[in-house]
Amino acid sequence: MRAAVKAALSRKPGYYEGKYLTAISGKLISIKADYNPNISEDGILLGGIGIFEDISDRMKAEEAMRESEKKYRLIFENSPLGIFHFDENGVITHCNENIMHILDVTRDQIIGFNMLKDLKDKKMYEAVKAVFQRRSGHYEGKYHSTTGKKATPIKADYSPYISEDGELLGGVGIVEDISDRMKAEEALHLDESRLETLVKLNQMTEASLEEIIDFARAEGVRLTESKIGYLAFVDEDIGTIQLKSWSDTPMNRCKIKNKKVEYKIEDVGLWGESIRQRRPFINNDYKKPHPRKSGYPKDHVELIRHMDVPIFEQGKIVALAGVGNKNENYDSSDVRQLTLLMQGMWRIVQRRKTEKELEKSEDKFRTIFASTNDAIFVHDLKGNIMEVNKAACETTGYSRDELLRMKTKDINTGLSMEEIPQRIKEVKEKGHAIFEATFRREDDTTIPVEISARMIEYNDKPTILVVARDITERKRAEEELRKYAQDLSKANEELKSLDKMKDEFLSNVSHELKTPLTSIIGYTELLNDGSLGELGEEQKHAEETVMRNTKRLQRLVDSLLYLSRTQAGTVQYDFETLNISELTDQIIEDLQIQTEEKNLEMIKKIEPDLPQIKGDRDKLTDMFTNIIDNSIKFTPKGGSITIFANKEDEYIHINIKDTGIGIPKDMIDNLFQRFYQIDSSQKRKYGGTGLGLYITKTIVEAHEGEIWVESEGKGKGTEVHIKLPVAEN
Repeated sequence: MRAAVKAALSRKPGYYEGKYLTAISGKLISIKADYNPNISEDGILLGGIGIFEDISDRMKAEEAMRESEKKYRLIFENSPLGIFHFDENGVITHCNENIMHILDVTRDQIIGFNMLKDLKDKKMYEAVKAVFQRRSGHYEGKYHSTTGKKATPIKADYSPYISEDGELLGGVGIVEDISDRMKAEEALHLDESRLETLVKLNQMTEASLEEIIDFARAEGVRLTESKIGYLAFVDEDIGTIQLKSWSDTPMNRCKIKNKKVEYKIEDVGLWGESIRQRRPFINNDYKKPHPRKSGYPKDHVELIRHMDVPIFEQGKIVALAGVGNKNENYDSSDVRQLTLLMQGMWRIVQRRKTEKELEKSEDKFRTIFASTNDAIFVHDLKGNIMEVNKAACETTGYSRDELLRMKTKDINTGLSMEEIPQRIKEVKEKGHAIFEATFRREDDTTIPVEISARMIEYNDKPTILVVARDITERKRAEEELRKYAQDLSKANEELKSLDKMKDEFLSNVSHELKTPLTSIIGYTELLNDGSLGELGEEQKHAEETVMRNTKRLQRLVDSLLYLSRTQAGTVQYDFETLNISELTDQIIEDLQIQTEEKNLEMIKKIEPDLPQIKGDRDKLTDMFTNIIDNSIKFTPKGGSITIFANKEDEYIHINIKDTGIGIPKDMIDNLFQRFYQIDSSQKRKYGGTGLGLYITKTIVEAHEGEIWVESEGKGKGTEVHIKLPVAEN
């Protein structure tokens, strides 16, 4: 203020603006003071004149304006919306940070941008142009950034900026990123479109499964804005993928001949990745290398982007839906829409399959119902007959209309009035029942029937399905069988009596033959050793023949005696520790005469130091003698017999192998039957009683062993295998 006064005294105007403390009230006020020099007419400085103005209210208003500007600047800079100002020529002069983020531009790129000259979007230009017509403008759409990498859905409102005196100073633009709203609206639109598709799928009642699958695949392509698509069914149990539908365009463009429709899961490339990962798979850059990518076959359609989703049912992947070549990247929204659509499609397909199977089942049942020879009735739980087939009418003699007016008790005379409710109760509780009954026919005759009853749903009511079979012939056959069984039982008793007589006869004969045989063998041995005088060659040959056949007869008698004792349960075994090699040596020596007569080679291949067995020496000697004697008997001259023995686990395995006539395979199972002979004709070449192997088996079993026979057939020799347990230490 002093400077302003000093200026006035220096003949200059002075000016002061600031705070002033009043002397009287002591109040601090804002003033504006103008000081001017007071000069007389003759130029003499007489002093100065001061004009004071209280500007407190104006200063407060300006302060408030500054605070308001600061506040609005803060809002301007920090608003979630993008805000910018352009002048009367359309040039952007100010902008906040968020507009740069929304539009993907820098401040240098937006400041100086001319909204009237540089805009390419015609719709946005019309909205801006409205400002210069003193109207508000509105724009909604996708704004493409200057880099071309980002297309942002925006809503922009443009308002004119007019001064107090009505001059158009430019305009203000407020921009909002509506990506989330657009996505939500798009998702809602897609959901509605998908639901419409599912409704259409459900309404395709006359369409085939192939048509339904094709429609679902085409809708999946449309919903994801793709160019191509496919749909495959998956069987994880056998590991296969079977293509069911594919886009016409790529298949027409694809020039591969004999296109495959079935693949193994492990053989498919990138398009089966969602099965391996068991989740949706997106590849927005198909040209980019991937370890699962094996390259295109020649003439295959080029892929740019690809997405496939697995469809699950009860934890298993049952279908695979794939789409490709969308203009933009695939995202989670595409996955959701395609998955939900195909899950709905799968349920519809499975329902249609079930309906088709049910129709087939119904047709089959209807055919069986109409054409079967068994009488079929459907009745309610009170016994009222509701349906019958043709055979029911033929069986009972009643017409269909007559039967539908009757109850089951009217034709079922084989059950009492108390039994019928009991049978119905049994079927209700168990679900089924089988029993016999008697039907009364229309002509009052009766027929026996077997009834199979089962609970079913018929016309949405619990009912009983009855299948009645005429068992007249079966009853007649049962009666004949009963009479035959009686006759057979009588004959069996007679056979048992004859068998007992035979056993007693064999036992008696055996005992009676034993004594004279002993004398014959004794005297023959005396002749043989010269005790009764020297024998000539012919006499000696005759004596050897007598001795050989006498011993054969003795073995026969011993076999008959053993058989008799076995049946009587009086066979006794005297167990001791035995050496297999020593035992077989003795038997080979005893049978030396027979082997030499036929010029047979006897070979022994027994492992050294075999463990001993525990057995009855006489019984095992008889057993091995029987087996080797058979080999001698059935092996042609010049052949061979080999005895093998080795240890197997806790057993000694003996194998007696010959080069004889062999045994037909279909007869081997009968060899151990009593009195069984392969050749039982009267002209048979080889003698024998058929008891040898039967007795052999009983001896082996008494030693807790095993025996079996092997042969490749006639002329290929025979092997008899015996396994005897090793003696405990």
